[in-house]
Amino acid sequence: MENENETKRQKLIIFAKELIGTPYKMGAKPRTAEEFMELDGGLIKQADCSSFTAYIYWKALKIILPPSTILQATSEQGRIVSLREAEPGDLVFFHGEKGYYDFTKLPGKYIGHVAILDYNGKIIHSVNSGGKSGVVRHRFNAEEHPMYCPKNIVLIKQLI
Repeated sequence: MENENETKRQKLIIFAKELIGTPYKMGAKPRTAEEFMELDGGLIKQADCSSFTAYIYWKALKIILPPSTILQATSEQGRIVSLREAEPGDLVFFHGEKGYYDFTKLPGKYIGHVAILDYNGKIIHSVNSGGKSGVVRHRFNAEEHPMYCPKNIVLIKQLI
């Protein structure tokens, strides 16, 4: 089972890396599995953080994620893990420059961004801040991007 999960993680990261350089657009479409199917195998042309994660999970593993960051964070899918338990492919949710919240499920926690944990201490995400725009891959530390580093994690979800 562990080898099967590692294969899934690798596939997910390969698809995510294919989109590096894709332009950022807030509220980008497609956002749902139905809209992804309409691409007929093509790649998305633009993405915000949650449309990027939803597309990657759909394209690589046919897992349907909700269409927004807060819904991905609060859905029943996957399990919440610590940074120590985190694996490549996990969704990392951060405090954001603009926060969204669902206090019924995450009391007092604001979530403004989601990224995919990569191998070797890196993340892949669609961002438009800190001098970066579009789908990027960088080290998961404050020097690379002060907002998207371990101290700003709200939660991590493992779906594989």
